Amino acid sequence: MNVGKISIRYAKALYEFAASNNETQKVYEQVMSMEKNLCAEKNYRTYISIPTLSNNQKVEILKTYVGTTPCKSLEAFIVFLTQQNREESIRHICLSFVDYYRQREGISYCTLTSTTPLSEEETKKLKQLISKEKESKTTIINTVIDPELIGGFKLEINNYRLDASVKHELNEIKKSLVI
Repeated sequence: MNVGKISIRYAKALYEFAASNNETQKVYEQVMSMEKNLCAEKNYRTYISIPTLSNNQKVEILKTYVGTTPCKSLEAFIVFLTQQNREESIRHICLSFVDYYRQREGISYCTLTSTTPLSEEETKKLKQLISKEKESKTTIINTVIDPELIGGFKLEINNYRLDASVKHELNEIKKSLVI
């Protein structure tokens, strides 16, 4: 079975388990923290795949990546993952959980890359536009400043990308001129 299908199934199971314990928001926050820490630590798979480690030791290692004491739902899920020998898929499961949570809770997450920061009014209008277009309850905008764009912006919403940067336009012109 492929990693994507597995991670989505486990992510959905975690969501439903957390929902049954009224901990979805807490699990979401802790899973985001855990994924960030796993991403920063490239060798985490090496640590948890040592054959001499017991499941309890693997659980303790994975719990440290949460950054705080995990809530009951997340801790139980980590124990379950190690019992199923799926601890090496934890990062993929975290990413799938974040996506699934946002989808279920009506959250649109986007990354806006521009040469200068947007004003509060522009950010508010962009959030309203995205919320209306994506029919979402909440819109989260992660702003990245990249002076190499020269002008314009790049907007990524979920799996959709719009590149309206001057750099992109110049590259398109360059491609059309080169035969």
